[in-house]
Amino acid sequence: MPGGRRHDQITIAVALGSSALALYYRQPPEVCAMLAGSCLFSGCFLSCDLDAVSSPLKRWRYLGLMWMWRPYEVLISHRSWVSHSPIVSNLIRWLYLGVGLSLPLIAGAFAFDILKSVLPVLVTSLFVSFMFGLDIWNTLAGYVWQIAEDNPLMIVAMWAGSELGSVAHILPDRVTTWVKRRT
Repeated sequence: MPGGRRHDQITIAVALGSSALALYYRQPPEVCAMLAGSCLFSGCFLSCDLDAVSSPLKRWRYLGLMWMWRPYEVLISHRSWVSHSPIVSNLIRWLYLGVGLSLPLIAGAFAFDILKSVLPVLVTSLFVSFMFGLDIWNTLAGYVWQIAEDNPLMIVAMWAGSELGSVAHILPDRVTTWVKRRT
């Protein structure tokens, strides 16, 4: 099975090759950038190896979010169909990422609910800050939704790049395993 550095090299090659191919077929540059960027993110951060101590898991530590992947690491066995299959594993990791990033917001709302009965003055200022944060979140979500409606090709490029990043990891693992079994 290839090591982390080799997986990264393969991911970079696939990202560059797929975006070059998309440019060759006259796709807009922003679509090619989305294809390459989502391939790199999927291969380097949402890797199939998040269920083991690996380079992608360590990258989340640098972002301060390694804690988020601990339950995934415990629940998913390494190289199982859940972690190393096209489409399914990628979808699971994207959903897990969404839930993992939402948990601090939910905990914050719960803490806010507890605090409002204890410290009314502090809560009033927190409420104003919270509502301002929600306004920014809603504006950002609306902006992203508008981009998706205006450019459905960008969504296709994002998902295709994400799948390419995942397959760029799965395929070398399977080929290496097959070769080792044959020898």
